[in-house]
Amino acid sequence: MVILGGGLYEWIIWLANPLYFYGIFYFFKRKQITAKVFCIMAAIIALSFSTWKEILVSESGAMGKLTVWV
Repeated sequence: MVILGGGLYEWIIWLANPLYFYGIFYFFKRKQITAKVFCIMAAIIALSFSTWKEILVSESGAMGKLTVWV
């Protein structure tokens, strides 16, 4: 339902988790190339999150700023 509610980008970022788990699964199945492809896709999606300035914080469409704590 998040896709229909305007949270498409947030859903794509969340998709990095299952892609990573598929990569681990294929790694243990000894399919190294497939595992690498899934893990690289997951890493690219996850790293793209670091470029975001705002994120959807509620189902009403409100956006919240992301801050970096150093």
